[in-house]
Order: sequence, then C-alpha cells, then structure tokens
Amino acid sequence: KNSVTKNGGLPLFKLPTVILRLLQPTLSKGFLDMAFHPKSLRTQPTLREESLHASNANDMYMCKAYYRTCTWCTSDDAKNFKIPALVIH
Repeated sequence: KNSVTKNGGLPLFKLPTVILRLLQPTLSKGFLDMAFHPKSLRTQPTLREESLHASNANDMYMCKAYYRTCTWCTSDDAKNFKIPALVIH
C-alpha cells in the first residue's frame, strides 16, 4: 500500500518539528498554489498574501499532531463507498 494513505499520515510529518518549521514556508506556498483558482487571486489580490501569513502562523507541532492522528482511507476503502463520492489522488 502507498505510504501516503497509511494511518499516521504523510511520512513528512514524522520529521522533527524543528525541521518542519524550516520547511513551513515551502509547505505553505505549495498548499496555497493548489488552494486558489487564479481568477480568485485576480479579483482579490490580497487574498494569497493574507492566507500565506495565516498559514505560516500555524504551529507546526499542531500540524504534525493533526496529520499524524488522521485515519486515512486507502484506495481500496474508497472503492467500497456506498454513496456518490469523488476521490481525487
């Protein structure tokens, strides 16, 4: 099975918090690059900068704890859903 979908979250969040703090600006940028449609950034030019500031204010020990305690669904689990669902990998 893919290590990304195992319980305990992404292997990235097994790194020491001090390393995650160093990676935080890059992680935040990557998240925001995927989070907003380009049109929303054109109509709200301060949105990205405000969101980047808010994201970088998150304590990485909290992010680490959150992602490490998630119960992740595998692709096989998702195939057994009995409700309409869109699963994006």
